[in-house]
Amino acid sequence: MLTRQAQAENSSQRPALVSSTLGTSFTYQGRLTDGGSPANGTYDFQFDLYDAATGGSPVGSTSTQSDITVTDGLFTVTLDFGSVFDGTALWLKISVRPGSSTGAYTALTPRQALTAAPYALGLQPGATIQNNPGGYALGIGGGNWDPNSSEGDFQIGDSTYKFKIGVATGGGGAGDARIRAQGGTNRMMLGGGANDVLTITDSNVGIGTISPTAGKSLHVQTASTTGTAVYGYASATSGPALGVVGQVESTDGNGVSGLAEATTGSAIGVYGRSNSPNGWGVYSNGNAHVEGQLTWKPITSSLSIPPAAFNPADNSGSYIQAGYYIAPGASSPATIFYAPVNLPQGAIVTQFTFHWYDASGADGTADLNQSKPHSTPVKMASALTSGSAGQSFTTDTTIVNAVIDNTQYSYFIALYLPDSNVIAYDIFIEYTIDRP
Repeated sequence: MLTRQAQAENSSQRPALVSSTLGTSFTYQGRLTDGGSPANGTYDFQFDLYDAATGGSPVGSTSTQSDITVTDGLFTVTLDFGSVFDGTALWLKISVRPGSSTGAYTALTPRQALTAAPYALGLQPGATIQNNPGGYALGIGGGNWDPNSSEGDFQIGDSTYKFKIGVATGGGGAGDARIRAQGGTNRMMLGGGANDVLTITDSNVGIGTISPTAGKSLHVQTASTTGTAVYGYASATSGPALGVVGQVESTDGNGVSGLAEATTGSAIGVYGRSNSPNGWGVYSNGNAHVEGQLTWKPITSSLSIPPAAFNPADNSGSYIQAGYYIAPGASSPATIFYAPVNLPQGAIVTQFTFHWYDASGADGTADLNQSKPHSTPVKMASALTSGSAGQSFTTDTTIVNAVIDNTQYSYFIALYLPDSNVIAYDIFIEYTIDRP
């Protein structure tokens, strides 16, 4: 009885020229016995591939090997079934007869299951790798990706559209590792789930967009109503650390530029904030220029009107002008005085305070007035002295027409002092302002 033990060898394990291309053949080695003893002599073999251990259908054509030398039971043949190895499990049926015989072949049982070695044929150039089990990795080495060339060690795609990975081993950039997309849009994208979050095309990088704007080397975009497209954070607790830095070499360029394109609402092009008690939300080391209106959070300020600023309505009357106070004279007194008021455009007057001395039975008054050309002045605020009250002050916070409009109006204080026993000191106007 003829029996056999056999194994298949990958032909790539045999010495081969570096320039040769691996074909579809592989080496098969077996052990043949006759009557329980190792066979010797020449034998004819037939090899057939089947898609099942028993029964099944033949795959490819029969390979006949004649006058194969068997020594001490061992024999070796080279088999070639063509491009039939696509990952499907296959079994080898072996039939044999003595080499001197022209009779029928005896089929050996069972069929020989082919191991993974012949499937290395699938790694030849242009082959497709299929059914790669989980936990396995694919290693590829070699190749010379010259920096001046567009090819790589590993490519996925076709001759027109490719994804390429390689390491340069020649030219001026030897050692450079490159990942490239070639053909079509030439875009390389990274993402998670169904979303592409990073896109590289030409010399532009897009984060949050698959279409980075041409000419913007880094395009960061977010659709979140509360998100931040670009965030810089320097965690150092001391030293001149910088969260975001922009630099430009152009003679008319911008180191940092902010653009709010919304035509409605209150969008902000550049926003700065500092939590430091002595810090700055925005700081300019050099000239600062604004095209448009510069505003800030309203701050409270004040304007003082000193007694020295007042002039009498009638120069024929007598009065005392001491600089820090003003009062009517003892005889033929001047009782009405005026002083101009210069408040910044857009200021909002919140408080009018009059400091005085009163030892008279009559009251003095100080009025803040708004005047329009060819019109009667409008009293905005008024503060009165209190007869025989001595030294004190009066404040008025019920301001009429509180917003200062220097484009249409001028402003002044009218001061009435009934006699020399009523003295006027400083007047203070408090206001808020949100612009220069």
